[in-house]
Amino acid sequence: MQAIYALLIDNKDLLEALSYMAALLGIPIFLFTFISNIRRERREADMNAFAEADARYHDWNMAIMSYPHLDVSWYQNGVRRNDLSPEERHQQDLLFEILTRIIERAFLVYRMSSSSVRHTQWSG
Repeated sequence: MQAIYALLIDNKDLLEALSYMAALLGIPIFLFTFISNIRRERREADMNAFAEADARYHDWNMAIMSYPHLDVSWYQNGVRRNDLSPEERHQQDLLFEILTRIIERAFLVYRMSSSSVRHTQWSG
C-alpha cells in the first residue's frame, strides 16, 4: 500500500496533467453528445407529431366515407343542409368540428417545429 502511495506522490505532476487532459477532452465530447441527443429527440418528437396528425386525418377520411350522405367531403354530392335530418346535421357539424381541430393541431405542430423541419415541410 505504501508503494502505491509513493508511486502516486512521485507521479503527481503526471497525474495532474492527465486529469487536465481528461477534462479537456471529456467536456467537449459530453457537450457534443448532449446536443446531438437533444436534436435527435426533437426530430423524433416532430416526426411523431406529424405522424399523429396524419393518422387523425386518415381517421377523419374514414369517418366521412362512413357517412357519404352528410356531404362533408371535398367533393359536393348535391345534398343541401336543409335536406338532412336534425341528427344528420348534428353529425355533419361534429365531422366539421373534428376536421377543424385536426387542422388547428396540424398548424400548431407545424408552427412549434424547428425551422429546418418547417422548411422541409413547406418545400414538400
